[in-house]
Amino acid sequence: MAGLKHAGWGGGYDFADKLDVIGLGCYLDEEREFDIHVGEGGPGSAFFHHYIVIESPDLPVTDGRVVFELAKGPEASVSGALVPGVRIYSGGSLKYRVTIRASLRMLSDLASGILHSMGSYNLISSSCQNFCDEFLKQIGSSGYWTYVKIGVAAAVVGGLIGYGAKLLYDAVKTEKKEHDKK
Repeated sequence: MAGLKHAGWGGGYDFADKLDVIGLGCYLDEEREFDIHVGEGGPGSAFFHHYIVIESPDLPVTDGRVVFELAKGPEASVSGALVPGVRIYSGGSLKYRVTIRASLRMLSDLASGILHSMGSYNLISSSCQNFCDEFLKQIGSSGYWTYVKIGVAAAVVGGLIGYGAKLLYDAVKTEKKEHDKK
């Protein structure tokens, strides 16, 4: 079991405020054991969307599970701005688990600090996978995301190679048509 110290971050992105909105504000300061999971997909989410699931039987929500995730704010269409997303867990695949002792405030401060440091959304360096990876590192857990990063990198490189091959094919095809016209 890993421990966690209070992150002390108090910037403009606040997961604690979101916890208060869903009725968990009175549970912020009591330390307890939490199972931390990495969630993937689920109702209303893309299958490749990843998020942190915080679980405790003491939380009065479905299965004692609440989700911390990246969300895009209203200004995201221009700047890619990220905002905290908190919701009650509603299904999806849970891929990882580590148990820690902390308070919800500590976890929300940690998540807020990570979000603040990420800046605007970027598929490679500031995505939901990066958020989960950094969250796990900060609570003293690692290993799982190495494989996810390799998979994401392979998919991106494969996509770029495929796109490059298509461009080359289209160029050759166009040149052949022009040659045949002569």
